[in-house]
Amino acid sequence: MPPLSPSIRRKPAHASSSSSSGPSLRLPLPASASRPLRSSPPKSTRTILALLLLPTALFLFLFHHALTHSPAPDPDPYLPPYSLSNASVPPRSFEEPSFGLLASPPPSHYPCPRHTTPDTPLVSIGIFTTAAKHERRALIRLLWGQSPLMPDDGSVEWNFVAGSPKREGEKAEDGSWMSREELEEMTKREGERYGDLVVLEEEENMDDGKTAAWLRWLARRGLRKDRPKTPQFVLKADDDTLLILPAVLRSLRSLRCESNVYWGTSAGRSQHFPEYFRGLSYGLSWPLVAWLGSSPMEPYHERGVEDARTGQWLQNLRGLYPPELVERVDNGWKMGDWNQVTLDNTTLAMHWLKINQWWVSESSAVLSRWTRLPPSTSSTSPPPRPPSLDGPTYTDSYAFVGSPRAGEAEREREKVAARTREREEAERVRDEMAKIGVVVEVELDEFGAVAEGGKEGESRGA
Repeated sequence: MPPLSPSIRRKPAHASSSSSSGPSLRLPLPASASRPLRSSPPKSTRTILALLLLPTALFLFLFHHALTHSPAPDPDPYLPPYSLSNASVPPRSFEEPSFGLLASPPPSHYPCPRHTTPDTPLVSIGIFTTAAKHERRALIRLLWGQSPLMPDDGSVEWNFVAGSPKREGEKAEDGSWMSREELEEMTKREGERYGDLVVLEEEENMDDGKTAAWLRWLARRGLRKDRPKTPQFVLKADDDTLLILPAVLRSLRSLRCESNVYWGTSAGRSQHFPEYFRGLSYGLSWPLVAWLGSSPMEPYHERGVEDARTGQWLQNLRGLYPPELVERVDNGWKMGDWNQVTLDNTTLAMHWLKINQWWVSESSAVLSRWTRLPPSTSSTSPPPRPPSLDGPTYTDSYAFVGSPRAGEAEREREKVAARTREREEAERVRDEMAKIGVVVEVELDEFGAVAEGGKEGESRGA
């Protein structure tokens, strides 16, 4: 019989069970026997783990699929005028709300001025221009800024609005190229001399945020603590638009500044975008200007066709809580291109005066048909004045030639005087523009007035 393993010892039969000194038989135990056995997790725990892991795996799969299978984004979907991917629909930002506008204090947060003073004019007019168009600005100063129809009571403030000169320079009106440094020096001297040129920090553009930058400039000026300048209404106009001030002022004075007024014309506008007023000239009451100018709008909400963009901004009023209403004053064909409107006592603006000769002829025609009444003949029954505006009662001091207010007996005499004024104005403009080297050809009829048919044979141009 082979010997027993050293680890196995047989206990003799005669040995007492209580004795521990005798040999004993010991069997080796498996290694696992020295550790306590782990119990398997209950079925409820496994279910919870599965419920947690399955959604996580599904989310990771969908996220990976979206990254690897989504179409390439449009390189710039907000380039004017339409989306690059689909030119038949407006850019996406015209459909989406602006959370910067929705999260800002609403227009009702900003009170309207209650007096008409030089610091709180009835209207502030911004004439959009470019740095290089100095000849057009000189012409507008002569024909419009120094016109007898411009009130001298501080009710009208006006400025030219230009962006900073482009880095590569700009083309001047005579066809020459002006560098950025030349334009900066020229606009600096011009602004110091006349005090009517606002140069924005943003680079010159038409549909890339210039209007939003101008509204920010107005809001900063109107909300500052040190002598703010707060107009009741703000009008934007192109430099090829002639605003007929007597009719414009009469229209604005009949409106309430607190009513969130949106003033302009939809006649001839594109049907491509939501409702808006054409960019030849439109106006906003001060609460809307302060709201738009002080809100942190997203950059892509500032870009796009500028007049349509302004209309889109006002769509956000319905998303405020509580919603606020806008009073749309659509003047229709009282505003339009000079060959689309008839000049009468309701005409507000004439557009598309692309060349200087058209500016001269149309402004002379307006001046010949509107006359400023002496104080003794001013209206004794002024138009209704909004109750929110205090101060002296407004008196309409203008009359349109041929209207009942001019008087039957004075009509012929006024027509003769109008022709004389028109001739003198045309000659004055021609002489003044010649001093700065700008040649303006003015065709006069046998009475010395601007010939009505002087423009008929000319090509309109773009």
